[in-house]
Amino acid sequence: MVHPCWLAPCKPGSARDQRAEQDGDSDGSCQRTPDPLFHKTGRRIDGAGVFRDAVRSTARRVVYASGLNLVEITLRVSAPWGRCPIGVPINVRLHRKNDPTTTVAHAAAMIRELAG
Repeated sequence: MVHPCWLAPCKPGSARDQRAEQDGDSDGSCQRTPDPLFHKTGRRIDGAGVFRDAVRSTARRVVYASGLNLVEITLRVSAPWGRCPIGVPINVRLHRKNDPTTTVAHAAAMIRELAG
């Protein structure tokens, strides 16, 4: 199953596109940032909860959404046939509510696992 955030259309002129230009993407191609919240809910979904939605939240308005909070390591690949780079998932971990391990600790463990 492919996470839907990697299939999101590129929106030139969006806030993410402007941030990518500031980060050094001189060609203006937008940077696809994976959505860490997988919108899957229900009583039978293990690990689902209400989390801050990093994609829809702004500096002035915080948006909460229900689903699975994923910590992802992606590889940015510039395909020769397209303008926008794509993110290829390499490693994914589930961050649960009240988990003593932080999302940064999950990411560090995944990087150590890849380097190992």
